[in-house]
Amino acid sequence: MLEQREGIKFFTSRLLAESRGVTHAFLTRVGGASPPPFDAMNLGADCGDDPANVTANAARLSEVFGFHPERLTTAKQVHGFMMVTVRDRGGNVYSKIESDALATPTPGVPVGVLTADCVPLLIHAPAAGVVAAVHAGWRGAAAGIARRSVNVMAAKFSTSPAEMVAAIGPRIGPCCYTVGPEVPDAFREDFGEGLRYFSEKEDGAFTLDLGEATKAQLVEAGVAEANIEVIDVCTACSADLFFSYRRDGERTGRQLSFIMVEE
Repeated sequence: MLEQREGIKFFTSRLLAESRGVTHAFLTRVGGASPPPFDAMNLGADCGDDPANVTANAARLSEVFGFHPERLTTAKQVHGFMMVTVRDRGGNVYSKIESDALATPTPGVPVGVLTADCVPLLIHAPAAGVVAAVHAGWRGAAAGIARRSVNVMAAKFSTSPAEMVAAIGPRIGPCCYTVGPEVPDAFREDFGEGLRYFSEKEDGAFTLDLGEATKAQLVEAGVAEANIEVIDVCTACSADLFFSYRRDGERTGRQLSFIMVEE
């Protein structure tokens, strides 16, 4: 569902909204202070925007959603499959850690991922009081990051995948995401031959549905299909709402998706 709060536009998941005790949002590019081409709610510190604008955007975000700005926790994303557990209340140290998935049981600490076409995945394990934010590009998806993240959460926090709730946020859709044959080849190494989220084109290239690939991993890991919500909005198609690396190239911002255990 697309919502707006004090000028900031964001999507929410019905399932996560019904899973009490958490605050979450899949942010759009609307509502911040950054000038073009990073207009306006850019949270990416390494894409060429003035750091002062990024800091102002984070401060505005924290004010609107009710958390301490220094607790917003992200990591240095490397298109891998590792998950890091955040247990303290200071987010800055984690920005230097290479990880594409963050989990925390700590109330008041929002964990988030930055995207400009990749999949933002938010997970809540209600019985354990744990949340996670996962970044899945094609390399991370090929390495099974969604499945691995669920497994790590289940093992570390003694919880069952069957009780987890997950939401897959806006990302580039198969309408706009064409890849070469090396991408399905990479997926076959982990998934076998049944790659239903690829479609072959006449020129030998393929389209990839990253959302479907992510959902398949969650189901394989034991998350009930009824507990998975997919927000089907393509970032590359929606220039008014989203940054897109595939559409705009390197000179573009990053939108944040975050989730937090409420205090």
